[in-house]
Amino acid sequence: VPHIRVDNVYYRFLEIFLLFNPPRKLLPEGIHPTATIDSSARLGEGVAVGANVYVGPECRVGSKTRLFPGCVLLDGVEIGSNCTLYPLVSVREDCRIGNNVIIHNGAVIGSDGFGFAPFEGVYHKIPQVGRVVIEDDVEIGANCTIDRATMGETVIRKGAKLDNLIQIAHNVEIGESTVMAAQTGISGSTRIGHHVMVGGQVGTVGHISIGNYAQIGAQSGVSKSVEDREIVFGTPARPIMRTKRIKAVVNQLPELLKRVIQLEKELKDLK
Repeated sequence: VPHIRVDNVYYRFLEIFLLFNPPRKLLPEGIHPTATIDSSARLGEGVAVGANVYVGPECRVGSKTRLFPGCVLLDGVEIGSNCTLYPLVSVREDCRIGNNVIIHNGAVIGSDGFGFAPFEGVYHKIPQVGRVVIEDDVEIGANCTIDRATMGETVIRKGAKLDNLIQIAHNVEIGESTVMAAQTGISGSTRIGHHVMVGGQVGTVGHISIGNYAQIGAQSGVSKSVEDREIVFGTPARPIMRTKRIKAVVNQLPELLKRVIQLEKELKDLK
């Protein structure tokens, strides 16, 4: 039987797939006449800027980067080369984006962190004066929100991949080549190591650490730090085999209750 023998089926499939499905060029080079580019902004060679894009003062955009219609870059934003920002991406002031970054529709980079000081029954807003730094080769899904740091930086390290609808709070650090599925929320000042896998709808408390190569199962609630290479699951998140044993017992509770009721009846009859 004719076949192709390869060392890694999934990756080689990707290579063959791209041969028959090369990327489409959806936005031509040049600046659309409806775009607003501040006179102090600097755009590299071969940049493509779509309709109704706004590029603010002192922004820097690298060569071959594409800004699709409706994107907004506020003051002092820096974007590297060969990036793609799909329609309606907003990048707030002073944020930094590396090379070869893809950001999908509607994502917001650098929105204010959720910080308020309660005093005399009123929540007073704490200024969020930090920024977001996104390193090279990162991909961010549609409608993700990545909050700027209160002070310092919220950082997405090289090669990290974020699915759609993810919330990254202020001062979080996402490690290199970490992948994260949709609807996950990472609370403030959490540190996630490199090559971590996070399932969908995971939530974490703030100020914890997730170790390198750790795995977190879908819909887990992570209330404490996770060690390197540990696999956790459940709410609260526990080592996965312990969670499975607990769930196995919980599934038997109706039958166990019947047995307890029967035993109580038998004891009563003996009395």
